Amino acid sequence: MKFTRVMSIVLISLTVIGWGVFIISPNGNNGRLVEQHCTEAEDLINRGLYKLAIDEYNAALEIDPKNEEVWAYKLYAYKYLYEEGKDVYSDYLDDLTLSVDLFPKNVDFVLAAANLYIDEEEYDSAYKMLTKAVDAGVTDETVLSLYFETKYAFKTNYSEYKAVKEMVNNYFAVMNEAWEYLDSEGNKSEIGNASFAGPVGEDTIRLMTDAKTAKTYLIDDETTIHGYFSETPEEAGVYSEGLIAIKHDGKYFYYNKLGDVQFDGQSFDFAGTFYDESAAVMQNGSWFIIDNEGNKVSEEVYDDIILNSDYTYNKNNIQIVKYTNASKYSVLYKNKVVGEFDDVGVMADEDLIAVCTDSKWGYIDTKGNIVIEPQFALARSFSNGLAAVFNGEKWGYINTEGQLAIDYQFLDAGYFSTEGCSLVLTDKSIDSETNEEISIWQLIELYNKID
Repeated sequence: MKFTRVMSIVLISLTVIGWGVFIISPNGNNGRLVEQHCTEAEDLINRGLYKLAIDEYNAALEIDPKNEEVWAYKLYAYKYLYEEGKDVYSDYLDDLTLSVDLFPKNVDFVLAAANLYIDEEEYDSAYKMLTKAVDAGVTDETVLSLYFETKYAFKTNYSEYKAVKEMVNNYFAVMNEAWEYLDSEGNKSEIGNASFAGPVGEDTIRLMTDAKTAKTYLIDDETTIHGYFSETPEEAGVYSEGLIAIKHDGKYFYYNKLGDVQFDGQSFDFAGTFYDESAAVMQNGSWFIIDNEGNKVSEEVYDDIILNSDYTYNKNNIQIVKYTNASKYSVLYKNKVVGEFDDVGVMADEDLIAVCTDSKWGYIDTKGNIVIEPQFALARSFSNGLAAVFNGEKWGYINTEGQLAIDYQFLDAGYFSTEGCSLVLTDKSIDSETNEEISIWQLIELYNKID
């Protein structure tokens, strides 16, 4: 990833001329011995003998273990030794860690330790080190800046995919030569090599068509086939509460997991996922709610219902509808309208809702209060503490405080799993033979899970 280094591995306060100025312990002989070892160390450093200088500082610290300035000079010597060869990394890190334990509010020690971790791409360890300093009361702007950057640091998986589907239930469907599934940590599932891949639902059941046998079936992560499907699927919904919506011949029908059509073969223009024994469906241009027997729960119809990322219409007591002949979308919380907007985003797994007013996107809470001012060209809802936003040129991610956590750098960006993985569009190219555009999607993974 692109990571802005806040500072190099230096101890800022020690950029002084010469090595001979020390705050020496006033304890008689002990003080003189400490001074003697430090003087020896100074001479060795001037000769470029950094390992021997460190030995002298160690001898001084055996006499006065909590002499902060001696620690600082020792670590400065380590910095030069590390530049000569990284084989001293482990010893250098051990001493940096000990120095931070002894002096948790010493900004130079904290930054040196964190940046050493970053040199080895151990962003999770750097973040923990910086978190400890912040918790100890360090308010230095450089520390806080590096703390923020390491919190949202990520790595990019080398695998590339031509097509992807939105994450559902912490599973990603991705395609190169055939469709396969990635779990919440980005690992490949045993279920794959599919010519058609539906989203993963309850009990990890999903509809897929085997690329080799051309058989379509409902299968789970244990490779147990629950039912066969004879039609050619065009789209598939999320299996939930014993039912799954499958599109074929231009219409959606509900099936059970054995592959039997339900509701006497009643068809819909679109059909959502069942949640609490009800689902949103569209028929003849109108939306309404049905129960798990296929009956309308009321006579109320809508011009539109915005479904969630798992195709449910109700998440965390939030519903997004456009009433008949209304010009705006209504956001309902516990069946009460809390706001009306030009457009509203699909809900993922958190309570902040992406809304659009006057062509700008921002976020509201469940009471309808604006918590992040409308400012983005496009925005998606939050998942695991981050939301994808578009500045008109590229996509990045913000945190729940509206801060840009991951810089604008992607052509498109999806939702994060609970383990900190997301699919992003990193590039596009043109096939030289077919002249078709090829998308390049990759998985990014946060080094640190977002609390």
